[in-house]
Amino acid sequence: MIFQFIQPSLHLKDFVREYLLFHVKVKPGTVLPLKHYHATPEEGMTFYLKGFLLCSQAKNGIIEKRAQSVIFGPSIERQNLQLPEEYLMFFVRLQPGMLHLLLRLPMSELVQKNIDAEVILGKEVRQLHEQMANATSYDQILKMVEDFLWNKFQNFSINPHLSLLVPKLILENPEIFNLDKMASLACLSHRQFERTFLRHIGLTPKLFARLCRFSRANELKERHPNKDWFSIAIETGYNDYQHLVKDFKAFDGATPKTLMTENAQSPERWLKLALHSDKTQ
Repeated sequence: MIFQFIQPSLHLKDFVREYLLFHVKVKPGTVLPLKHYHATPEEGMTFYLKGFLLCSQAKNGIIEKRAQSVIFGPSIERQNLQLPEEYLMFFVRLQPGMLHLLLRLPMSELVQKNIDAEVILGKEVRQLHEQMANATSYDQILKMVEDFLWNKFQNFSINPHLSLLVPKLILENPEIFNLDKMASLACLSHRQFERTFLRHIGLTPKLFARLCRFSRANELKERHPNKDWFSIAIETGYNDYQHLVKDFKAFDGATPKTLMTENAQSPERWLKLALHSDKTQ
């Protein structure tokens, strides 16, 4: 069993933020705890190599069975995931704006969506999935994915423009977000900035910054469980603790305390796998 964050190869760092490899196998009849997938600014691809994933939307309760390979955009609501007895997943978290660069689709069409990747990218995704599912090692899986991604991205040049640098700046430093400054950095008017940002990211700049700040606060508490919520609120750019609570309720439908309780009961922690993650801080 493994739960491991992996950094991309150097030639892919402009396009890929990180990977997650998750493989679990339990005794027949064992029911794994629900995995609460919180609202997140992430975008990318997920390959489900063993087992089928059932997902229910927290707000409406609609249950869907995920395709074997999916492309996903930012999520603004929590989703509850039910894992099978054996589950092997490879998750590709792209840099913000990369899906728009790759697909040339308005990213607003991918918000809160997990779309069958084969429908968009064709049979090569099915072939890649088959190769990954038959791989004899985790290293082979990683190489297959990186070869596929490099084939897609190698002809794209990173242009220092709004579509690539400003969203990344907001993602990494949501506490410094200021609409005037961001539009100025992009050399665009407010209206042009918001319209272009919405097309490339799928969310307005303000909503994206809020989502990044919420996600960062959640991750900071995960890494430093003994740090109090007020300190985390201030460190991540909230005016006070109550503003943090407001975002947690808006995006996750829960208080910070409830969210951390749910995180502590996630499948990877229940199986004591999260402690062995090598995620770079």
